[in-house]
Amino acid sequence: MPHHALSIIYIDQGSSYEKLYQLIAGYTGAQPSAKELIYFNRDAPMSTPEKTRSLIHLIAQSATTRPPGGKTALLFERVALYGLGKIYLATERRIANKTWETRIFRTLDDALQWLEVPADNVRIEIETQRKNAP
Repeated sequence: MPHHALSIIYIDQGSSYEKLYQLIAGYTGAQPSAKELIYFNRDAPMSTPEKTRSLIHLIAQSATTRPPGGKTALLFERVALYGLGKIYLATERRIANKTWETRIFRTLDDALQWLEVPADNVRIEIETQRKNAP
């Protein structure tokens, strides 16, 4: 996952809620990077409200370990997941006393522009994660 000062978590149709939870738990248990891209492609599975709440709680717990000024880009290619992302963002602002910024996006190019990272390197990492997915 780590790519210099950027971490990438890629979720597609082969991903389950359990895999996502494990990825995020492992990531938040480590020293987070200054920038991260959490990319839900159009085939990513939907989540139930209960599972979404547990993910929000897990991510909010990592608030104390994040570097000040960090950025998290949540990329949702699927409209329904983008809507859940907006709900997450509103909730995150209420429960996390955070020193970094989170934004949601519909396109990879927009997310990468905001993160200020080279697109080619990120695209290579995403393709590697796609190929290595079960």
